[in-house]
Amino acid sequence: MKTLTPQKERLTSPETYLAEIAKDQTRRNIESVRFIPPKIGGEGFGSFQIRYKIPVAFEE
Repeated sequence: MKTLTPQKERLTSPETYLAEIAKDQTRRNIESVRFIPPKIGGEGFGSFQIRYKIPVAFEE
């Protein structure tokens, strides 16, 4: 069973961030975005912390 939980903030991958920005062109619900750089020697390209004006429901 899928559970939807409203979230005011969430961490996303760069790919998910780009998809959220594209969807937000009409909703205008993103309050702020903060880039979190990758750790030296770690994998990936960092992440983005998205803060919403109104909480959005996501699967857990």
